[in-house]
Amino acid sequence: MHTHYQDDLLLKHIADAVGYSVQHLNRLFHHHYGVTGHQYMQRLRLQKASEWLDKHPRASVREAAETVGMEVNYFIRMFKREFGETPGKGIKHRNRLQMEKDLTSS
Repeated sequence: MHTHYQDDLLLKHIADAVGYSVQHLNRLFHHHYGVTGHQYMQRLRLQKASEWLDKHPRASVREAAETVGMEVNYFIRMFKREFGETPGKGIKHRNRLQMEKDLTSS
């Protein structure tokens, strides 16, 4: 999952690859991580997007969503649910911090 988070992965394909049923794989995920496999993948994608945005402060929300293989509107809703703010607000905040940093180092 960590290697292919950008791909359109279905839990069924992951379960097939490791020789488990989807239900059993979800039980294992819930036991180890406290979330379903889908929730784990979603959080992984959102975390990767947040890290990517940190490295690319001038990037757009669309670019961030596409980088992690998510549809833009869904990405925005899930990002806000996970981090408490939309990715657009995060981008503005990062850009403001970068401008302040640039001004103080000049």
